Amino acid sequence: MSSSTGKHRLLLSLAVAALTAGCRDGARAAGTAIFVSVGFDAEKLPVSQLRFSATSSGQPLFEPVLRPGTDPAVSLPSGQTLRIRLPDSMGGQLVTVGAEGMNGGRVVSLAHSDVHVRRDFEIEVDLTLAATSEPACGPCIGCCSGMVCITSYSPLNCGSDLLCTRCDPSSADNCATGECRCGSGPACSKAADRCLEGECRCGSGPVCSPGQECVNGQCTCTSRSCVKGCCAGPTCLPKLSQSASACGAASLACEQCNAGVSCDLGVCSDCPANCPNGCCSGNTCVPRGLLSCGKGGSACVACDPITADGCNVQGQCACGTGLACGPGQHCVSGACLCDAVSCPSGCCRNNVCETSIADAGTAALRACGKNGRACTTCDPIRSDTCTSTGQCACGASPSCDVGQKCVNGSCVCDSATCSGCCSADGRSCMQPGTTNDACGKNGFTCQNCGTQTCVDGRCSSCTSATCMGCCSGSACLTQMPGPCPLDGGLCPCGQGGATCHSCTTITSDTCNADGTCGCGTQPACSPGQHCVNGQCFCDATSCPTGCCSGTSCVQPSVQQCGTNGSSCFACSPTQANNCSSSGDCRCGSAPSCPSGQSCSTNGCVCDAVSCPSGCCTAASACLLPSFPANCAIDGMSCVPCDPLRTDRCQSGSCACGGGPACGPSQQCVSGVCRPH
Repeated sequence: MSSSTGKHRLLLSLAVAALTAGCRDGARAAGTAIFVSVGFDAEKLPVSQLRFSATSSGQPLFEPVLRPGTDPAVSLPSGQTLRIRLPDSMGGQLVTVGAEGMNGGRVVSLAHSDVHVRRDFEIEVDLTLAATSEPACGPCIGCCSGMVCITSYSPLNCGSDLLCTRCDPSSADNCATGECRCGSGPACSKAADRCLEGECRCGSGPVCSPGQECVNGQCTCTSRSCVKGCCAGPTCLPKLSQSASACGAASLACEQCNAGVSCDLGVCSDCPANCPNGCCSGNTCVPRGLLSCGKGGSACVACDPITADGCNVQGQCACGTGLACGPGQHCVSGACLCDAVSCPSGCCRNNVCETSIADAGTAALRACGKNGRACTTCDPIRSDTCTSTGQCACGASPSCDVGQKCVNGSCVCDSATCSGCCSADGRSCMQPGTTNDACGKNGFTCQNCGTQTCVDGRCSSCTSATCMGCCSGSACLTQMPGPCPLDGGLCPCGQGGATCHSCTTITSDTCNADGTCGCGTQPACSPGQHCVNGQCFCDATSCPTGCCSGTSCVQPSVQQCGTNGSSCFACSPTQANNCSSSGDCRCGSAPSCPSGQSCSTNGCVCDAVSCPSGCCTAASACLLPSFPANCAIDGMSCVPCDPLRTDRCQSGSCACGGGPACGPSQQCVSGVCRPH
């Protein structure tokens, strides 16, 4: 195919099977070109498409291209090749060639290499794909498509992550603000199977109703769409709307209860007596499993396959040998992990999903990221926002360079960031500020010393003999001692011809007579403090990503939680295990646990600590003992009592009168066991 961008016109061709040496042109026969071979372990790394890109001097040579153009949904063999034909004028230039392995529209691997182009020669380059997802196009407010930063999104290059993805054509027809969309709305969900003329549809009809999933163009009730009810044909009946004629749980088929029997939240009232070791859906006793979890005749619960991989003997959803994972975690090989599956809209820190992104607030700067990547703490000096694609930025541009400060969405140079001197336009930091044509230090404007010599940011004509104040290049600045300006301008400080430094920082408001910065009549404040009217305080200005313990700024923790300079407070150690980037007590990535639940590594659970006087349901709720439905204490699993053999729940055990439950052939009558 041919592709052209700018002044270069390039011919690219990809063989969808491995090429042998005898099948390609000789080195000179192809003219000025690059011949790319891509290798990978096809057994460990399934690749159905390859995306190629190339840059020269940081500029793309062509729009990234996919080969094959449509996803064949089958893995390619290793040894794919691409020929890039270049104009002869590019001879001698350095070109960076990149290849990305894709599967299902997502990048699963990438590789790149530098190539020196030779006129009239075809240069061979071998790329080996490894399992990685690190972008390769550098700072980019958009997404990386190989070596190219994409800022004009399309369905083929959509920036829902740092790495461009391909939108699924069955659910989206455009990419807006980095997200795949159908028309003006979000990409279609499981309630539809196609995006047609900007609208989500199921087959030829509208999207399915809540509780239904679109399967082969038909709306139907499935295990994923009706987890809290039962399926009456294609219709999902929630537990609260069920009756004795249609009763069930965990997306199993609705059943009719026996005559004279009622339906109680998905369970026919005569089921528990016949189901000591399983769970009930309608009047059927179902063996324990991932999609039918429970014990002692309780209503079946469908465990979330993301947070659990089984149902334990206590009738609780489990991940490995522990309880089901908490929100924001994925059960993988019996362990709870934070990853792209469990945390698609946020980032992972200490195995916890943080979701405060796409916000100019300081909480977002502390937890910037998306699709389960490791959270990045943006430098609040060089950034003022976290973009919708999870990248630190200054306004609409990448984070400022070292030596710059982000002010109102623009990168500027000042004393807070530049130890050298600033360019005349106030944007670039010139390091080290000791050259004759750019002389100055500590963020003051660079000056040209002319025929003089620059030493430590001072031109040789500015000395203690000629300047009672401080020197910036050849200029003698005498705005000292005294208060610093309130408008945030530079406050030159120093004496006896010393190199100027500025006191216009958070920690000081005056230049003392000895040439040192101070806060009122005291020395400058410590880091994390703000000088206000001559006093040192901890506040939102000095402590944007932490909380204030007295006048000290501390980073959030369970013991000292808060953000944006608020007063620190302690989280309950039994109900929370971390403090989020927004300064809230959390259990994992969810809110702190309510009364009756304890926070564990698997989220909020009901146990003996949180529920000493009651029993725990399959949904981890703590209930006081009752007869006949919930009988147990000390955080044990709630057990229903057999109303034929017992008449009360006593000290957490089913009993008849003051004694134990009656035997199998007996009946409890007025507190006494009698033959049945």
